[in-house]
Amino acid sequence: MRIVDVHCADGALLIHAAREAHSLGFLSVECLGTDVDRDDIEEARWRSQLLRDTAIGLEFEVGEAIGRLEAEADFPADVVLFQGSAGASKAFRQAAKRAGRLVLAKSCSAREQDS
Repeated sequence: MRIVDVHCADGALLIHAAREAHSLGFLSVECLGTDVDRDDIEEARWRSQLLRDTAIGLEFEVGEAIGRLEAEADFPADVVLFQGSAGASKAFRQAAKRAGRLVLAKSCSAREQDS
């Protein structure tokens, strides 16, 4: 199973999704998280080192969401996660649909939207 999170922030949700996928019986879970915030990516990398499960591969990179989605389109992920579907452009939503078989939008609270 491959899971891609294009607004992964500190990686907490992606790591949780990876654990859940493995607990559901997937023998190998490959995950990629990307975000534009270098500090968040460093935090995600640190968090991923705490996970000691050889069936789960976690990789985090600094990058733009739309670019990652376009790169995934050739070999779509099983699951794509992204932040804030209400504010996403049409091009972004279309790229997300091409990038994965199941696309899940994470909504954020009013407090997170204001910050």
